[in-house]
Amino acid sequence: MFLNYPEIENLYKRKKIDKFLKFNPNARHNQYIAQTKYDGTNIQFCFEPNQEMRIAKRSQLLGRDENFYGILDVLDRYQDILNYVQIICDDIEKPINLFGELFGQGIQKRINYGPDKYLKFFDIAVNGEFFTYSLAKIRFPK
Repeated sequence: MFLNYPEIENLYKRKKIDKFLKFNPNARHNQYIAQTKYDGTNIQFCFEPNQEMRIAKRSQLLGRDENFYGILDVLDRYQDILNYVQIICDDIEKPINLFGELFGQGIQKRINYGPDKYLKFFDIAVNGEFFTYSLAKIRFPK
């Protein structure tokens, strides 16, 4: 199951943020999760129970042999994580989407991350519900 991941809103877009807060006044008092933003390309791993994992970019699923920015060349380093997520998916019998950023050599030119490509995972959805959104609804004690 492919899920479209929302784009990150930049803090310097004050008009957009003010408009959002006008229609969502309680959001001003919510707790938020701040994460590092890598300068790369959005990548998604789509797991269905007892099926082969699929890879997607921000807007759509990739073809089975499509090597989007060389993603197929880095999968071996992350195979343990991907296998583990597939085991969980099969066990709970619900789709899981693992979201990350593919960054490094040949992806963006603004930041030099070295001679290789890397994956950083930043969100997960189970049966269509995003974990970061679920965590944002929790009031953590001070």
